[in-house]
Amino acid sequence: MCTRTQVVLKVVETQALIWLGAVFAPLLPALGLLSNALQFYTMKLLATFLYQPPSKPYTASRTSNVAYSLMLGAHPAPPQTHSCRA
Repeated sequence: MCTRTQVVLKVVETQALIWLGAVFAPLLPALGLLSNALQFYTMKLLATFLYQPPSKPYTASRTSNVAYSLMLGAHPAPPQTHSCRA
């Protein structure tokens, strides 16, 4: 099974080859359009029928609390810019 990154790179590579090859074969963009449409609808059907949502719902509040705590802990203390001298 391909990862999402590999699929995106494959689509980009295919598009680049189609546009470069269009100079030599004028019907190549039409074939590329059919190929991309077929690939898109195949992946859409696979995602529709094979996808199962997670059993435990995502809780954004807990995740954001952890993220805010990490950011606060990583934040440096402000420098002392004033002195108490008269």
